[in-house]
Amino acid sequence: MAAKRKTDPAKGFQPIKANHAQAEAPKRKAKPKPTELPQEGFVRLPTILANFPISKSGWWAGVASGRYPKSVRLGPRVTAWHVDDIRRLIANAANAANDAQA
Repeated sequence: MAAKRKTDPAKGFQPIKANHAQAEAPKRKAKPKPTELPQEGFVRLPTILANFPISKSGWWAGVASGRYPKSVRLGPRVTAWHVDDIRRLIANAANAANDAQA
């Protein structure tokens, strides 16, 4: 016959307490502040998103549709864009905004 667990009827059942510390929730990465683009070379996505008002998924949808410049694979897990293409995109967006206001 199995032994019965004794519980205090006044307290009811007690939750089992874990002996390990609770894992902390991962902290969100801060959105990068607008930065100057390099004179030449490549820029990665966080730098683009800091300078161009769009979400990450919106950017990738625009790349897939051809609205934004094609990416360049620098390695198996590294994607970047030519800085000249990004400068041209920002200039065209600024010109379009100015034309819309006029």
